[in-house]
Amino acid sequence: MELIIDFTGFVIPDGVFVVKEICVISVRNEFSTNNVYDCEHYVFKPPDKYIDALIMRESQDQFGYKHGILWDYGASPYELFEQKLKSWVQNSHYFYVLGAQKQKWLETLIENAVPVIDMEQMRFYSPDNVEDFAKVRCPIREFHSKRRQCACAFQNAQQLKHWFMEYWSVKPSYEKSVQIFYQLADLRKMDPVDIACLDDHFILRFAKDQICHVWHELSIDLQNNEKIMDYKFCVKHHKGGCVDWDICGIYIVF
Repeated sequence: MELIIDFTGFVIPDGVFVVKEICVISVRNEFSTNNVYDCEHYVFKPPDKYIDALIMRESQDQFGYKHGILWDYGASPYELFEQKLKSWVQNSHYFYVLGAQKQKWLETLIENAVPVIDMEQMRFYSPDNVEDFAKVRCPIREFHSKRRQCACAFQNAQQLKHWFMEYWSVKPSYEKSVQIFYQLADLRKMDPVDIACLDDHFILRFAKDQICHVWHELSIDLQNNEKIMDYKFCVKHHKGGCVDWDICGIYIVF
């Protein structure tokens, strides 16, 4: 799966980032949810160990002003977030978020288990392009303040999904694969369907040293390409003239 994720949270005084609200949407609508938005959306109660007077005072003043959610509000226990995060990691090829800060936070939360792609760095992104899509009313609006405009993970994720579908769609493409590679810089981190969209010129220019690692993910045409075939051996030994397939061939497990 490819998941678009937006979340709000708070960096508490000891430096830990605590997620308060999160919305997760499958690019290909692969969630078996019963809601019309086909997403998973949660507002979490604060972790028990962080419920004390000092943190709650600071959190309500700062977090509540920006996000319209009081620190002690929430419909789901924080343990559910940790369970859901493991499930999303196990079933996903990529996470898409908006902005370097959220990318960094999410990479830390999942310990880099899944590539996190910053949509802000993808072609066609601009705030105006995203704002072209109307905001969907938050289904759990009761947790947000009705007195002000506030940051809502659900609304943000829905807008990002509309933008993504408009400019990239669910189908793999050469341009999308290029955008993903530019951020990950490693074919081994890419979904095989995205690797298959890259042509020989791109791979030889930017990732020829990775060919042996992803040989079985390449298309048949690429595997039969003579220039690509030069790199199906161990690059180090092949340059030295070694042609022993048993030693340096694609049968080696790297």
